[in-house]
Amino acid sequence: MKHMHIFMRSAALLLVVLTLVLQIKAPTPIAAQTNERCFPETGYCTSGAILAYWESNGGLPVFGFPISSIAIETVEGWTGPVQWFERDRLEDHSTDGQGILAGRLGALLLEREGRPWETLPQVDSAPSDDCTYFAQTRHSLCEPFLGYWLNNGGLERFGYPISEPMEEQIGDWQGSVQYFERRRMEHHPEYVGTPYEVLLGLLGRMIHEGVFFETQGRIAFTSTRTGNQDIWVMDGDGNNAYNVTDDADVNQFQPDWSPDGSQIVYVSGIEVTQQQDIWIIDTDGSNARQLSDNPTADWSPAWSPDGARIAFVSDRNGKADIFVRNADGTGEDQNLTAFGPNSSEYSPSWSPDGSRIAFVSDIEGTPNIWVMKADGSEQYNLTNDNLNEYNNPTWTRDSARILYDVRSTYAGATPYIGYITPDRSVRETLYTTSNAFHPAVSVSGITVTYTSSNGDIYLANLDGSGTWNLTNTPDAIERDPAWHH
Repeated sequence: MKHMHIFMRSAALLLVVLTLVLQIKAPTPIAAQTNERCFPETGYCTSGAILAYWESNGGLPVFGFPISSIAIETVEGWTGPVQWFERDRLEDHSTDGQGILAGRLGALLLEREGRPWETLPQVDSAPSDDCTYFAQTRHSLCEPFLGYWLNNGGLERFGYPISEPMEEQIGDWQGSVQYFERRRMEHHPEYVGTPYEVLLGLLGRMIHEGVFFETQGRIAFTSTRTGNQDIWVMDGDGNNAYNVTDDADVNQFQPDWSPDGSQIVYVSGIEVTQQQDIWIIDTDGSNARQLSDNPTADWSPAWSPDGARIAFVSDRNGKADIFVRNADGTGEDQNLTAFGPNSSEYSPSWSPDGSRIAFVSDIEGTPNIWVMKADGSEQYNLTNDNLNEYNNPTWTRDSARILYDVRSTYAGATPYIGYITPDRSVRETLYTTSNAFHPAVSVSGITVTYTSSNGDIYLANLDGSGTWNLTNTPDAIERDPAWHH
């Protein structure tokens, strides 16, 4: 299993990252103590019980340098002295008789990346007699991580394993890692025979500084930077934007990528009229060709994960229905949602494996998110809520959740971003910021882009924390973000 992390490390990007996302309230500094040790490498000092724990339990190799002062913070319902280190968060629970405890940063990081440990593949036994199996989390622990775990504090220091070993890329390094409740171990075979073959991830720094926005990949979007609506492409960090369609005579909007990233499907025409068709263009702006040609409007194209089909919406039957056609233009269009004359079905979104399509239907009253198989069978109302209006569904990369924008039915309500699991077991609000709509999940699933009412596209973490304005163009309207994945 390979999961890509790209973490922004430059000072310029750090300026746009929001402050601590773990805290429920702001930290309160604690007065300096006499038994203090300061570190010029980071400019922070540690003291008291936290210093004693740091020195007696591994020091620099285990915890790293302090990256904050000791301060009163609220963490998971507990309030007390906390200090952040490069690899850990130490909490002073002395007043309730528990001494110094380490934060559950391994589990927290996975959750904030949109892949809770409970959703990762589990095993029923250890792969060999040399490994240890933990029924508590249904994960095994083998060398070289097992030896490091046993010799450096075991369960108390690291907690249970919460993943199997997996391949990951972290910054410029790529290799095998395993997550534990409190830590992430990294195997560095280039250091075999030294004490550094297994290293601990810098989870304290990553979480404390919030530097876990996903900026890998490219984003296609609609922009009016040149006066007309055109399809633009930018890097995942908002840089290197360029105009793909560049057509002053007609609007181009609602882009989506081909799976290989070489082409973009979009709508060309005049919005709120019947003069709209589906077009495809190469990402360098060449070879534009028309896919649909109907006297009525076609819109909202979505490319299937296998690249063979394109779902779109058409009102050729006097109402909005979802159709599918071959991406090469051959064959007949197939109507997947012939529900009846008095409903509208729109905003199709393919599941990552291509087996299902999420969409919007108002057949039962207010617009709700529905799901069906890719052939149009087994349709069901997922959100089933007549007090709110749902739109723009999109799947997370693991198919575990469907994001959407939602607004109350009362007059003047503004949309926000939420999600629901396909089995309806969990429904949560992600971004309560008013006027957030049209979510799109990043390449690795760590972050989400969405459109704001101010006409800009924002980036935020999938757990609902942090925001970053990617476009920041006061004189233009930017919307319809779509990640290449």
